[in-house]
Amino acid sequence: MEHPRTGTGHPEPLVKGNDVTYSRRIKSKDRLIYDIDDERKIVEILSIEGHYKDK
Repeated sequence: MEHPRTGTGHPEPLVKGNDVTYSRRIKSKDRLIYDIDDERKIVEILSIEGHYKDK
């Protein structure tokens, strides 16, 4: 991943989130959920799979 807001997996901010929390597709039902701290240049992984387990 070159930049956390661009690239493969259709990265997008969470609908009811803020400008910091993003979602990126891993597989059809799995998402990578992460926060971006631009000031410190850190990406914190919150969840890796199972975002859409009910679908």
